[in-house]
Amino acid sequence: MLHAIRRHPLPMRTRFGHSLVLTYALPPAVLEPLLPAGLTLDTYTAPNGTTHGFVAVGIVSTLGLRPAPLPAGLGLDAVLTGYRIFTRFPTPAGKTMRGLYILRSDTHRPALAAVGNLLTRYRYHLARVRLTLDGTTLTATVDSRDGGADLTVIADLASRPAPLPPGSPFDAEPPIPRTSPPTPRTPGSPVDAGSMSAASSRSPFDAASASVRIRSGGSARRDSLLGTVHHPRKSISESVTSPSPSVGAGAARRFAGPLPYTFDHEAATNSIIVVKAHRSAWTPEPVAVRVTRQTFLERGPFTGTEPILAQAFHVADLDYGWHRGVRRGLDGSVQ
Repeated sequence: MLHAIRRHPLPMRTRFGHSLVLTYALPPAVLEPLLPAGLTLDTYTAPNGTTHGFVAVGIVSTLGLRPAPLPAGLGLDAVLTGYRIFTRFPTPAGKTMRGLYILRSDTHRPALAAVGNLLTRYRYHLARVRLTLDGTTLTATVDSRDGGADLTVIADLASRPAPLPPGSPFDAEPPIPRTSPPTPRTPGSPVDAGSMSAASSRSPFDAASASVRIRSGGSARRDSLLGTVHHPRKSISESVTSPSPSVGAGAARRFAGPLPYTFDHEAATNSIIVVKAHRSAWTPEPVAVRVTRQTFLERGPFTGTEPILAQAFHVADLDYGWHRGVRRGLDGSVQ
């Protein structure tokens, strides 16, 4: 009965400090063999007729991660990375759930990895993880123990909304126009207005960066284990440019991640475990990124493939949670 314990039995809650998701396009023939029965690949056909499947590479800082009944003060601050395939799962009622099938997860927290592998099949590995915010530059560095999921990515948060990466299959899609202009900034705002305007005329990865100032009445706190600067609620949202929820390419936003559902296959019962997420305001914005290491998509079933960085989205400072897992048959019926 050990398999029954691994159905994500506890509802969980947290607060995302930062969530950065890179979406890579790959041929369906590469991804489909990695999916269990019951799940189908979520695809996009570009204007040139090429069909793509997608893998999400997510980096998330969680604040106060804990079972839902517990107060945030008893939760765990952690950084997690994950590799997930965009999938679909049909139900008998005709509804199609869009979600992610997990290939691998990494964290620097031994307790989280141990409990995660006991209560889920999210395939946690231990790694040395560092996530830092320097002005408007968010840098994630992951050194995995087995070398199978090393990652270094630098995101320029001041670039929002950034254009799609070169070669993105979504590049032919017309952007969704803004419905309102960005919030004007005044001298003394958390990111100095002069520095921001100068940054907008430079390369997104110019070595110079504006510094973050705290205006919320509280000081920033640095967690030496995370290597992450966590600010009080107001400070996180003010340390980057104001969000514009309507920005982004239409098709690209469908693959922004994370999606409402996470899927897992339970081999002992040949069924699908469905975990539904819930969250506060969700307004991811496209950002410019530079990826200098990414070993997961270079090994195993991805050896010899050429993943295309299709997009990168960032969102910060929001409540997030997951319900208990629900077991469904391969036809989508609740078991």
